[in-house]
Amino acid sequence: MTNVGQSFPEFFATLGLPTVLIFVTVLLLSMWMLSYSNSRVNWPPGPVCFPVVGCLPQLMISGKRRQPTDLLQWYDTYGDIMHIKLGEQHMIMLGTYELIEEAFVKNAATVSARPTWAYFIRRLVGKDGAGVVFKNGHAWKELRRFTLSSLRDFGLGRKSLEEKIQDEARYLVQNIEDENGKAFSPSARIGKAVNNIISIIVFGARHDYNDMPEMLSVLEEYMRIGQGPLSLTNFGRFLIPEKKFVLKDTFYCLVRQEVERHRHSFDPTDIRDFIDLYIKVTQEKLDPEIYTERNVFRIIVDLYLAGTDTTANTLRWSLVHMVNHPDVQKKMQQEIDQVTTHSIN
Repeated sequence: MTNVGQSFPEFFATLGLPTVLIFVTVLLLSMWMLSYSNSRVNWPPGPVCFPVVGCLPQLMISGKRRQPTDLLQWYDTYGDIMHIKLGEQHMIMLGTYELIEEAFVKNAATVSARPTWAYFIRRLVGKDGAGVVFKNGHAWKELRRFTLSSLRDFGLGRKSLEEKIQDEARYLVQNIEDENGKAFSPSARIGKAVNNIISIIVFGARHDYNDMPEMLSVLEEYMRIGQGPLSLTNFGRFLIPEKKFVLKDTFYCLVRQEVERHRHSFDPTDIRDFIDLYIKVTQEKLDPEIYTERNVFRIIVDLYLAGTDTTANTLRWSLVHMVNHPDVQKKMQQEIDQVTTHSIN
């Protein structure tokens, strides 16, 4: 049977240019009419939303110009509660701390659910979500409790988490000192140092900066899936190569191998890391519909996703700020000296 997706180019090749233009025009008009009927809902004010693509052109131009303040101008024009569209998906944007607190703190049960409408998100976590970031309801509460307890308990091993972070900081400083004053970019090393902290929590081991394992290489590539505003639309099915989604299966396969290695040395009285906790939960048969392999493996991705870029980027920008403002650097050093009673070297 001929593949339908592959037959489209052949089909259009048999048509003349006028026919193709008419087809595209009718398609766009039809989608615009559907969009217009939906736009009659009493949405808050917002920027112009084009058929099919919504506000994506403006967002992409803003991103290319590296001017995120363009969005602030929208709030000045349309107010603190603003309506935009990403593709065909309607979204409400809140522009003040008070509104965000009202929505996500005081009405958390109503608005805290993560969307799974984007194609690439559905492909990665399913329609009902998985892990902590994209799960909702009772399952989300249970998995969140499990994840927080695992993070809180990682003083369970020989060293507390704080000591492990200090150890990693020493590795990073030594790696930087090895450059002997030469110019270099610390960006990648900071990312690997933060990555190592998550690896210690999840797998109980750190890795040399020059010898990162296959699992983390696959994970880094996996987490790049869907970057950019177009990925937040259903155009993702046309823009994201299928081989990218195979990375998820590759990563899960590597995690299974790590779980099996942990099983051989597992001791329920000595929980070393997140994988040990997962093994313990499965042995105790706690709610098998929630503590599934899919959910727990997705939590691992969530930990790396939430814990790596955010922390690493904060450290990178902090370094840039201190380099450009030596007075801030001096003040920070003074504050550190005031609260430390002994050398951390």
